[in-house]
Amino acid sequence: MPARLIRALAATLLVLALAACGHDPSLPGSYAGSTPEGPVTLEIKDGGKGSWSTPGEDIAVTWERRGDEVWLHTRSGGVVICALRPDGGLEADVPGVGRIVLERKRQ
Repeated sequence: MPARLIRALAATLLVLALAACGHDPSLPGSYAGSTPEGPVTLEIKDGGKGSWSTPGEDIAVTWERRGDEVWLHTRSGGVVICALRPDGGLEADVPGVGRIVLERKRQ
């Protein structure tokens, strides 16, 4: 994954971490998608914690629900805003990557 993409994602996620937290108990679970660089996995855990994983990196995130969006925050200040999809998945425009659709994994 290009370094500039990782920096942009990290910066975006950190900004979200500074925002007020609103947690939704229906969101925790695993979500998977792909980019031209490879697969992406988002793990949303109870208590507002989670992780964003790519083949080359795992990024700790905090999350909150704001209306029909899930905001992911990184420690470095990055924020990724994911729209909730009717099918239970998430969709995000990631800087430097483009649109990513994350399907909820069935447990």
